[in-house]
Amino acid sequence: MRYALSIFLIFIYTFFIIAPISAFTDISSSWYMTYIEDARDRNYIDWYEDGSFRSEVKISREEFLKILFQVSGIEYDDEPMEECFPDVHDNMWSKKYICTAKDIWITQGFKDGTFRPYNTITTIEALAFISRIFSFEVPQENEEWYENQRIFFTHNNIFWPHLYTKNSLLSRGQATELLIRSQDFQDGIMRDNISQACWTGIIPTDSWTIELAWSTRNYILSLPDWYDANRSYPVIFWIHGRTNSNEMVQWYMRLENYPGWAIVVYPAWLWNWPYNWHQSENIDYFDALLAKISKNYCVKRDRVFVVGHSLGGYFTYKLGCLRGDAIRAISVVWGSAYYWDCGYPVATQILHREDDYLVLYGEGERMLRQFQEVNLCWTEANLKNYGGFNHWEYTCSSENPVSFAKDYNTLLNDPHGWPWGRSQFIFNFFESLK
Repeated sequence: MRYALSIFLIFIYTFFIIAPISAFTDISSSWYMTYIEDARDRNYIDWYEDGSFRSEVKISREEFLKILFQVSGIEYDDEPMEECFPDVHDNMWSKKYICTAKDIWITQGFKDGTFRPYNTITTIEALAFISRIFSFEVPQENEEWYENQRIFFTHNNIFWPHLYTKNSLLSRGQATELLIRSQDFQDGIMRDNISQACWTGIIPTDSWTIELAWSTRNYILSLPDWYDANRSYPVIFWIHGRTNSNEMVQWYMRLENYPGWAIVVYPAWLWNWPYNWHQSENIDYFDALLAKISKNYCVKRDRVFVVGHSLGGYFTYKLGCLRGDAIRAISVVWGSAYYWDCGYPVATQILHREDDYLVLYGEGERMLRQFQEVNLCWTEANLKNYGGFNHWEYTCSSENPVSFAKDYNTLLNDPHGWPWGRSQFIFNFFESLK
């Protein structure tokens, strides 16, 4: 009886004490899972009351400072007496971090004397806090202080300029990766920007299915010729439209013309024709699929691309806006506009003929303006040729150009059809990116 009771008590202890420490409830499909687990193992981060981490939620200035002190190991004054900022009060849990940060010149707040602890931190602000607390020697070569930060973190392979502009806000997941990579750099550890599967060297047997909470989803996977598990590859997701299945898209895009270049994934919508990508659950599908590919195959994390046609173009726009932290570039042919703000800069190629009878030309122009705004593009454009098609390309501050074409030939001369030349224009655009 005592033995059985002991076993029961051990089980209860393990379930309620060890289990919450060993895993978050919502990171299995997170782009940042490896870094989140690493930070958890180092006791840098905690979970919400429901056991979640919420990697896509934006992180506040006070939250970031707390984790920054935990990562750096810098001691802080546990009971600061003075009022270091007028908007930082005694009853705030973050006062000890904020006041210590002011004392050691991590931050001096804003020009009006406030700290604004509840504001979401920008990526540029986070870079500045990190470089100061780690005493990174950031060259002061540019008048704009944030450009000096950008150059330092890029040159040292810590964080890359295509992920943010000076206006970009930082998510909890992105902040975790940034902090772990910064500490590793401080410790002399250099991480390649590749997926965890690159360390295993194992080629899995893929079922071309993925289990989600509500359904089994299908996809087609095309590996490069002579796939090498010890070599990293770009990944391209090709999103089909309302009336074409992923099998049809695979046929007419003819990716077999580009052997050895990338891992290619053709996701499939759940139900029968007509297909639909409007449901919010498709974002979860993309997250889970990208996570599975990254766990099973050796992926370049800064070379994830998405292509979409027609309704698939709409979903590609949506992914570009919501998952630009994971997606390097999108290419859209005749996509309906996504009428919401974009959270991340992303390199964008848009093809949209003026005589399109299914998706109005203004939809393409709207998305052109939207990505110009989020990517902080200049007003002037240069003429570029991709796959035999002339594009007007705008240079942008985030190394994410926006390219637009409206004059080109299509299969069967259908204004809404696929362009001649199969997919050469897309590959040329993707290959042009740093």
